[in-house]
Amino acid sequence: MAEYIEFKAPEIGMNRTKKILPTNKIVRKVLTLELTQAKVMAMKDNPETVDEVEEYVNGTLKFMDETEDFLTTTLGLNKKQQEALEELTQEQLGELSGRLQVTLLHVDQSVSDTDEEDEPDPK
Repeated sequence: MAEYIEFKAPEIGMNRTKKILPTNKIVRKVLTLELTQAKVMAMKDNPETVDEVEEYVNGTLKFMDETEDFLTTTLGLNKKQQEALEELTQEQLGELSGRLQVTLLHVDQSVSDTDEEDEPDPK
């Protein structure tokens, strides 16, 4: 039997719980969004040349557009909810998107992130 996730987004007027089936298509969107975010995060914090500034701005715009598209299509947002999405700050948009991504990928947020898992066994 299919395992749906339940999600609410009151910050954009989605007060009723929406049931979402984490299909391969949706998981691909999550992973593509995470890859775009990683690429933007890997760019220089202080671009020095016009080309670096352009690359950073274009990457950031692409990430913002992909985030809004991901939320709009995955949650099936109506026009009013899409407008509310546009009015969020970048931090609020990131929190909403992150919350949905974690829920879709069934990530346990109570587990602490440590580097110990990446360390080789000293045996």
